[in-house]
This record gives sequence, C-alpha cells and structure tokens, in this order.
Amino acid sequence: RNWLTLLMMIVIFGLGCPGSGFAAPLFEATLGVNHHFTQNAARDAKDIADTAAAGFRLIRYDLNWEQVERSRGVYDFSVYDRLVQQMLSKGIRPLFILDYGNALYGESRSVRTPEARAAFARFATAAAFRYKGKNVIWEIWNEPNVNFFWPPAADAHEYMQLVIDAATAIRLADSTAYVIAP
Repeated sequence: RNWLTLLMMIVIFGLGCPGSGFAAPLFEATLGVNHHFTQNAARDAKDIADTAAAGFRLIRYDLNWEQVERSRGVYDFSVYDRLVQQMLSKGIRPLFILDYGNALYGESRSVRTPEARAAFARFATAAAFRYKGKNVIWEIWNEPNVNFFWPPAADAHEYMQLVIDAATAIRLADSTAYVIAP
C-alpha cells in the first residue's frame, strides 16, 4: 500500500508537472463541465457555444481509443480535431480522458495485458503529438476504481501499470503536457 501511494505521488508530481521547476497553475480560476458530444457538427458547435456563453472554460470528455484506432496502428482523430477547434475558438480548454479498451487488442473495456498497454501507450503518444501546443489536459482513464469502467474488477496495480506507460508516452511526445489521473 505504501509503495502504491509513493508511486502515485511520483506519477502525479513527476509526470504531471511540465519541465523543471514550477509550472503555471494547471487549472485557472474557472469552471468546467463534463460533456458527451453527439458527433453531429452543428449540434456540437451549439453545445460548445452554449457552454462558453454560460461561462465555462474547460470541457472534459472522452477520447475513446476504439473510436480513434479502428485498424491497428491507424489513428483517425478527425472528429476530435473538429471538437478541439470549436472549443479553442470559444476560449475553452479541452480535457481529454484517454479511455476504454480496444477489441483490436483483445480488450473491449479495460486494458490488462502487456500488449494492450503498449498499444494504449502508442495511442496516447499519437494523441499527445497530435494536440501538442493546444493546451490539452490529459486524464488517464475514467473511474478505474469502479468495476464497470475496469471490468471484471477494478485493480489498482493494473491501472498503475497503464498510468505509468501512458503518462510516460505522453510526456515523451510532449514534454510540456499536463497529465492527470482520477
């Protein structure tokens, strides 16, 4: 238990802070929302505009691995490109949740095997490289402590393996990236 706590602190403070020394605040004095987009461009643009008009400056949403990588090693971020552009045009900061398994690697919900973790890390690298300089915050997974999101049963050790692999991959692609974990 002490080892796991220490490891989590290293990930949060070591991998989550860009560069050396102290970084600018991760979250400005603002409000944010979690959003589930429809993938209808007009509807999403309206939702983003309404969110901005309500004073929110951060939107957290899923960047679903299986939606981006439908063939091994081929990434299609086009839907997310549009959303990021729409958000940035309204002064909203994206917080991507890199999440969920990918049946291409035998993992439909969680990521438990070394092969799937390596593939997830490659996905994280591609995403971080794609959105480098866009001020994106990267969250690794959604509620991994809940069996529904990490089936069949939540496992802190498996999750930490994924965090280490994905956070390292993100930081290699963008040394200034902000990486957080739930």
